[in-house]
Amino acid sequence: MKMKKTYFSLAVIFLAFVISSCGPSEEERREEIDKGMKSWVGKTETELVAKWGAPSKSYKTMDGSRELSYIYTHNSSSPGYAWYDSWGYMHMSRPIRRQTKAERSFTVDPNGTVIAYHWAGF
Repeated sequence: MKMKKTYFSLAVIFLAFVISSCGPSEEERREEIDKGMKSWVGKTETELVAKWGAPSKSYKTMDGSRELSYIYTHNSSSPGYAWYDSWGYMHMSRPIRRQTKAERSFTVDPNGTVIAYHWAGF
């Protein structure tokens, strides 16, 4: 009975590792985000707002340019999980709750053209 629990636990750990290793690397994600942001340079503020919607915040700089920022917050959670130790006792982990924040900002010149961008977070 304990042997089955051990194999089951190892299988669960292996499956979790395989699932977590799928998908693009952090560097690939950064490159993809940067490429997408860069594609807006030279486009108009009207085009940007038509595609992205109203910005989360905006402000006007001293030179007449505007900074448009889009802020996204994502909340996620995972339930706790159970495992058995070598003596057959069951243990429970606590649920995990996470919040991630991403910000995408564009600088628009006084003529209404996107001239720069910066971003933080995934």
